[in-house]
Amino acid sequence: MPTSPQLDLATLADNIESEAPGLQVQRPLTALGDGFRSIVVRDASETVYRIGRTTSVAKGYRYEAALLPQIRSFLPVDVPDPRIVSGPSERFKGGIISYPCLRGRSIKRSDATAPGWEQLASDMAEFLAALHQISVAALTNLETRPSLTTQLEFVDARSSTTPVMKTHLTAREFDELERWWDRLLSDHWMQDFPATVIHQDFWYENLLVDPDSHRLTGVLDWEHSRFGDPAIDLVPSDYLGSKFAREVVAAYEISIGGLDDHSDERLDYLRVLREFGGIRYSIDHNDQEELIASINKVRNTGVLSG
Repeated sequence: MPTSPQLDLATLADNIESEAPGLQVQRPLTALGDGFRSIVVRDASETVYRIGRTTSVAKGYRYEAALLPQIRSFLPVDVPDPRIVSGPSERFKGGIISYPCLRGRSIKRSDATAPGWEQLASDMAEFLAALHQISVAALTNLETRPSLTTQLEFVDARSSTTPVMKTHLTAREFDELERWWDRLLSDHWMQDFPATVIHQDFWYENLLVDPDSHRLTGVLDWEHSRFGDPAIDLVPSDYLGSKFAREVVAAYEISIGGLDDHSDERLDYLRVLREFGGIRYSIDHNDQEELIASINKVRNTGVLSG
């Protein structure tokens, strides 16, 4: 599939229609994004189409389409109302999912320091509290997905990244990293949390705000969602600054009536583990630029300096 500089939107519209007889894509298409896993476009009727790059993305689309209709009524802001346009096919290996465009624009880093930023932090916390308090037992017909925070997953993350990390780190940094992995694997309370519905990628570019009020209006990109550790969804607020992140966590704690005993420690570990997701992606896709960027993000967490 072509990337955005070469993306032929007219041909893409024709190809989408060929995947779903009877579907009419309203021309022209507008490119909205071109990421690791999906290309995102919008047609003239304000319908969004996300086009997966790999077969694994199609699995995420299926999960998203099954989950969101069941949880949307519990949430304080809008989420997509998705339908599967196409499963994996010869032309679209990752399938296609579509939904009516949601109101708002993606959060920017500048929003975290703009007037009213405290309200935005509170909105994000309120959303996560509502999401994490949905009864897991009430949800049906969802495929089983790994939590990504099991002991087996940690061991696999370590073994699959160690050769590359050893090559790119100084001897002292690598020793510190090895000690960090040892601590993580010995802290068995990392497995002791109430599993909830989690978004799994509560990254600020997946969150929409009203451009005038700066209030949260919607949450996008649910393909990674699953049952897991709710602390995972608090980690990405760090990218909006430590002050903003502390406000999100504090407001979240109030909303759910308190955090469990090891939430702070789990957050510290999960902040680092999130960056290892980028390292593993880089290794799998031989993306040296992303690898260096991800290693530097691990450095920025402080674990390599002890």
